[in-house]
Amino acid sequence: MGWTFYNSSGQQLKNTGSTALTQLDIDGATDIGAAIVDADLFIVDDGAGGTNRKTAASRLKTYIAADQITTKTAADAQAISSSTTFTDHNGGAVDYTFTAAASTYYMVTFMLRFGGINDGGGAKMQLTVPTNGSYHFHMQGGIASNAGTSHSNQDTGTGAITLVTGASGVAINAYFVTFRVYGGDGGAVTMQWAQQASSGNAVTLTADTWMTWEPTGD
Repeated sequence: MGWTFYNSSGQQLKNTGSTALTQLDIDGATDIGAAIVDADLFIVDDGAGGTNRKTAASRLKTYIAADQITTKTAADAQAISSSTTFTDHNGGAVDYTFTAAASTYYMVTFMLRFGGINDGGGAKMQLTVPTNGSYHFHMQGGIASNAGTSHSNQDTGTGAITLVTGASGVAINAYFVTFRVYGGDGGAVTMQWAQQASSGNAVTLTADTWMTWEPTGD
């Protein structure tokens, strides 16, 4: 004689070692009565392949944040004098960088604020990208403290970008540079800068310079 079992809602239970999703009485469950925290658990179908796993709520924050805009601002200013050699911010304490996923496109924007650029030999910047990565950029310069502007486009993903200077004596020049970056094999995307022409008068990248990045799909 076989047995048939039902839950409290009258739904028939399987006897094959698994329980159908329709047999879970979520409406009748007791409310958590508290905020969801990192240690709380969810059930997921791993890769939609029928293998059910548990996952902590903390992973949801990472998953959701993956498609959000991230902003990074340097902690302090950096001055360069008598050098046209590209350097990371603070010469090794890299501030303007992020790790790109392989085969992923990103929109990357910089707001670069330079002091002394007009009397200190000018400035140049470049973006280093992972192996097989590339970028396309649009630049608008001098929009904060002088009237000089520059619009450029580049598809090769190599080479320096010269920042246009304004009139001598202008205290601060600001430049907005937007890149569409392809992550290639995946790895670091880093902004580097230097004086355009070597000068004993220092050029300073100010502390309120910032960058943002977000994945954009294809």
